[in-house]
Amino acid sequence: VATERMGGEAALPACAARADAGCHACGAAVYVAVCSLCTRTAVGLGGAASAIAGRTLGAVNPGRGAHAALAGARLGLGVATVIGLAFFFIPGPLLNIFNINDGVAGSIGRQLLAYLAVSGLFVTVALSFTGALLGTGATNDPLYLSIVSKVFVPIGICTFAHGFPGSRAPPVTDILLG
Repeated sequence: VATERMGGEAALPACAARADAGCHACGAAVYVAVCSLCTRTAVGLGGAASAIAGRTLGAVNPGRGAHAALAGARLGLGVATVIGLAFFFIPGPLLNIFNINDGVAGSIGRQLLAYLAVSGLFVTVALSFTGALLGTGATNDPLYLSIVSKVFVPIGICTFAHGFPGSRAPPVTDILLG
């Protein structure tokens, strides 16, 4: 749950530059209602990778643990790709399910889903590998992996998207300085 909250905070760059409470509420609703499809799958795969990696390390077969982490990451990437394509190509019907379809909320919701379509891929893979590392007893490497995947990658995506003409992505300075 804590990793989902961290991902949710990083997944709201479209709202970070605005002080509007309704914007933040919309962003939270979109994340909780729709993006949890990706993160819940990834958290489950991370838990499975953790159990398998710990078990195989105890059985002195670390190669099987590494293979299990890769298999979990591939499975999670496949699920995140399908969900991300839905986020990108049919955001309207997904937002209608949760009654987030009016003017400003619908616009912000579509922006967030387009962002989450890409960042969900990184978060899913990171959570799978983080789970495997935690299962082996490592603590520093999962911390670094979480920081990179939930802070640097989302800010990098915003920086990259902001460079396109006509992009409505906020500049990174607005995100960081509020």
